[in-house]
Amino acid sequence: MERRRMGTKRLRALATMPNIVLCSMLALFWMFLWVTFQSPTNLPLAPFEGVPAVPARFVSLLAMALGGVGLLVRARRRARKSGRSARVVLYGTCVAATVLLAVLDVADGAYDGDFAGVPFFAAFVLWGLLGALVYTEFGKLFSALGAARFRFCVACCIVSVVCSLPLHLAAWYLHGEFRETMVLLFLASFCPMIDYLRRAFVLKDCAPDRETRVPVKFVLTLLVLGLALGMMQGLFTAFTAAIPERSDLNPLSSLGFIVASVLCLITVFVARMDFNRLIYQVGFPFMALGFLVVAVGGSSFFGYLFSLAGYQFTELCLWILCIYLAVQIRGVGRWVFALLCCVTSFAQAVGLGVADGGGVVGFQREVCVVAGATLLAFSLYSVTSKNPYESWGIMRPGESDETNVLEQACELVAVEEFFTPREKDVFLLLAQGHNRLAVSQRLVVSENTVKTHMSNIYQKLGVHTQQELIDVVEARCKELREREARLEF
Repeated sequence: MERRRMGTKRLRALATMPNIVLCSMLALFWMFLWVTFQSPTNLPLAPFEGVPAVPARFVSLLAMALGGVGLLVRARRRARKSGRSARVVLYGTCVAATVLLAVLDVADGAYDGDFAGVPFFAAFVLWGLLGALVYTEFGKLFSALGAARFRFCVACCIVSVVCSLPLHLAAWYLHGEFRETMVLLFLASFCPMIDYLRRAFVLKDCAPDRETRVPVKFVLTLLVLGLALGMMQGLFTAFTAAIPERSDLNPLSSLGFIVASVLCLITVFVARMDFNRLIYQVGFPFMALGFLVVAVGGSSFFGYLFSLAGYQFTELCLWILCIYLAVQIRGVGRWVFALLCCVTSFAQAVGLGVADGGGVVGFQREVCVVAGATLLAFSLYSVTSKNPYESWGIMRPGESDETNVLEQACELVAVEEFFTPREKDVFLLLAQGHNRLAVSQRLVVSENTVKTHMSNIYQKLGVHTQQELIDVVEARCKELREREARLEF
């Protein structure tokens, strides 16, 4: 009964207006990305006479990549205006773009969410540039919020993905006017809502950068991730365009967002995986599963469903990772989300262009086998190419900082001293201060068995008492805290 009361009190504490607004705005943000960049609908674009038709989302993704590059360069050079001037420019950009998009929509004679000709091209370029701006601003907001409420940011990212699904379906099944109005209202309200959240959470802008290098492994991960989604998006678009009766599979594929959020909830808060395992042992293999389902079973729908789930899961993990890095490395929050935006959108555009215009649709099974194998090979290389205990990879986003530090320290020592799995369990409990009886009760083994494991652990560590063991762990915890203070990618 008392536990239920505590749970109810905790829910009431979370159900505050700023928290609800933040989660709602992030759900609208995922909907905006889905409608504009990720939905596998066939929208050929040929605005000028004699120009070959290309997927409209190829244009919007390239525009988003270019916008992200511009924001990244600006942030890296620290060439920013004063706070008030920057907000005026941001407000003016969003309002002007929203008005212009509405004008472009009615330029063909009706406000219906459909474009044609040159307005179609201009609208998708504008969508891409706005996407980069919104993506980066949301990233800055979460970077500032993560310093005080990191686990809340993790939960908010997961919950908002679930909340976005009804918006995806509404944007598809209702009229184009509704879809267009919903997206334009999101863009028009974006700046006021961001300012409201900054005031409600008492947030400040990120500190200046300390000349952190751009990480190669991180960029490669984003490139492979975007390429895989773009290729699967192109293959599935061709699959649904061939038979009109299959068009309802487009909105239903967004069920992958639910799969991604459930998977993220389990792996982060239940299995308590670290970032290396989350990204390279869950996210990428799940995307590879989508390609292999198409290659072996011939089911493009379920293949795209699994690939989209793997992509959204990995993007969530990368968002959480970027928030963590922004908290740990001064100034990274100013540019890391711009990097995430520009690299993934560029790679997705390339993958979509290859799948749509490269003639690979006729070799769907062969392409899916190669793509799935490449994803699995990259996952294996990324996990084993660098010791994860020397970087951010060991951090577990589902735990508090102090619990993380202690478990990281024990994990490091266990790896270095070649502890067996059972010795590692005993070692962690001993480091937490439990005596032999408590350890035996926790692990459901006899005290003599625990005594044997303790003897082996003491021998490997070169210590004689539990206090000396705790001293070894505390020394390693101190090293980890110092390392986090100067963390690099």
